[in-house]
Amino acid sequence: MSTVKRVLSIILILALSLMSFGGLGGCSGEKKPLRVCVDLSGLVLENDAQLIQLRVDAFLKRVVELGGPEDVEVEYVPDVGDMGEPSTERASAITRLRTEIMAGGGPDVFLMACAAEEIGSDGLYTPENAALFRFPDNFASSGRFLSLDSYIEDAQFMEWEKLTPAVMAAGSNEQYGQCILPLAYSFPVSVFSAEDAAPPQPMTYAEMLESGDPVLETASVGVDGSQSHFGILDSVLGPLSKSNSTGTGTGTLLFTEDDLYDALSRSKEAHSKAYALDGPRYFYAPMCVGLEGINHSMGTMLAEDKDSYRGYLAAAEPGASGIVEEPLTLVPIYNRNGGLTATVHAWTAINANTKRPKDAFFLLDVLLSKESQQSSGLYASLTETRCVPVYEGLMTEAEPVTVSAGQWYLSAENYQAFCTLREQIDSAKICSALETELGALSYSFFEDEDALRAAVAECYRVMNMEIAE
Repeated sequence: MSTVKRVLSIILILALSLMSFGGLGGCSGEKKPLRVCVDLSGLVLENDAQLIQLRVDAFLKRVVELGGPEDVEVEYVPDVGDMGEPSTERASAITRLRTEIMAGGGPDVFLMACAAEEIGSDGLYTPENAALFRFPDNFASSGRFLSLDSYIEDAQFMEWEKLTPAVMAAGSNEQYGQCILPLAYSFPVSVFSAEDAAPPQPMTYAEMLESGDPVLETASVGVDGSQSHFGILDSVLGPLSKSNSTGTGTGTLLFTEDDLYDALSRSKEAHSKAYALDGPRYFYAPMCVGLEGINHSMGTMLAEDKDSYRGYLAAAEPGASGIVEEPLTLVPIYNRNGGLTATVHAWTAINANTKRPKDAFFLLDVLLSKESQQSSGLYASLTETRCVPVYEGLMTEAEPVTVSAGQWYLSAENYQAFCTLREQIDSAKICSALETELGALSYSFFEDEDALRAAVAECYRVMNMEIAE
């Protein structure tokens, strides 16, 4: 009997020990909240942190209503400094998050804007304002984002076949398939009245510059009275890089130093020429949607001297939609290959370290749904100033999108013009640190040839080094 008592005592001690450490329901065995990391710095209008939080809260409430996880914990990455000034608070948060991820932890879901890496007033990149993922493509190709292919097949809310294929392909790689889901994108376009300009046929950037057509030559630089050559280089060059298939998280540039110099010098020459052109008035819309996009800005500009826009001014009173019915001609900046380059400015992905992949994907599934892209405040934060949603069929009178000022759509004729350009997208890229370097290079735009060549050489050296690290 003494032996039996000793065995029972040992079992009791082991049971109590397991309970103390969570093995039989202790605290450490409880399910941890689903962590969501949100960084929309540089994309949302005035980066209103309080508004973003309200919109995220409303989105998560909708997730719960649809049967999704209730225990969601959101972390907002601090904003970049004003005018690109260093933000030590942001730098500390980025360092902590990167350390967690590399150690096998970190947030479960990432909701990212790509415009976080702002350059300072001196035209130099500020390390303290770095994005959490400076090269999202490379990170995905290293297997550190969850492969989503099997989850997409069983999606309840998103309609994969209705998401713009050329844009969604930007989030896929050869090793792991679809790891990143693009949310909103843009391509540069100049907007003319249809009375003044005919729709262009696809052509290379060089052909635009050499066309002899004032409309095409003007649109090739997007002059809107400001230094709008900023950001054009990446559209002209097309795809900037390709992730290596080695799984090392590195990549390779897809253009040479000579390609970069040629694009910059051609743009500089065209910029000077465009100011002397006596072409039709127009508006340069770097992105294609939002009340600061095609309809609102084009209508405001032309209302001064076109009777047809008097109706626009009346419609622009508070509470009205402000929709321009006047037929417009959209002229993009074609890339050097003769197609359009779409840039993804917001995306979402799931940490490969997550212990709750199904719950994490539920959030992505709802976010990419037609309902969300059309009417949620969170999605409006991504699209109302500079981007378009990836769900095809929105932005029409029958399917308007919701922005802060109300519902917004393109007239039937203007929507068809947009669709014609969308079909010409031959490459899409997720904005990365390469765009930051190209933006900084643009500060050398007005240098002489020797200084310009030196700036291009240094920019190319830095990009080549960073993407290979």
